Amino acid sequence: SSGINAEYGEGIYELEEGVPRNPRGRTGMIGRGILGRWGPNHTATPIITRWTRSKEGQVERVNGKGILEVLAVRTSLGWALPCELIVPGDRIGLSTRRVLLRNLIKEIVEHSVATQRLLTMLEENCSEISVYKGYVDDAKNTDNAWLETIATNFHDPSGAIFSQIPSSEEYRWVEANYELNFFCQHKNWLLTVVEFHRAHW
Repeated sequence: SSGINAEYGEGIYELEEGVPRNPRGRTGMIGRGILGRWGPNHTATPIITRWTRSKEGQVERVNGKGILEVLAVRTSLGWALPCELIVPGDRIGLSTRRVLLRNLIKEIVEHSVATQRLLTMLEENCSEISVYKGYVDDAKNTDNAWLETIATNFHDPSGAIFSQIPSSEEYRWVEANYELNFFCQHKNWLLTVVEFHRAHW
């Protein structure tokens, strides 16, 4: 399989000596590295947000702007946005993105009696915004294999859905602001989300 999927924004790539060539140029590493496929390795990045709320349930604000919280996952390099690999050939349409989000939530709140109710509320009340499609600037990229993603914001405006997702050792709700120690591209995507919701940064 060629791995070509225009949904991700990069589209056609060139072959060099029979192997794909990174469309963004040389990385200093040849071959496939630790990535699973030659050429583009497709992922989905859910940016899961909710408003920071007081004990009384009111949205907390700074200079009149609401404060967003984003769900981060622990990685070997620190906290980051969740990222899921996509099976080659799968279309990453609305239904697929929803399935990925459902699976992530089930992983976090497993064994909770509220899980099914939470997933039902997700389908009915969670908004979805396309944030980014294309190449991911990642240290795992090589001259012949690289990451591409579709980043999507899933936002809970009422607080009724994502308030039931607790922080844990692996997942944590963090305030979306310029001090976050996310790597550059994740931070840029999050800023796009903050600006869309007219939130504080």
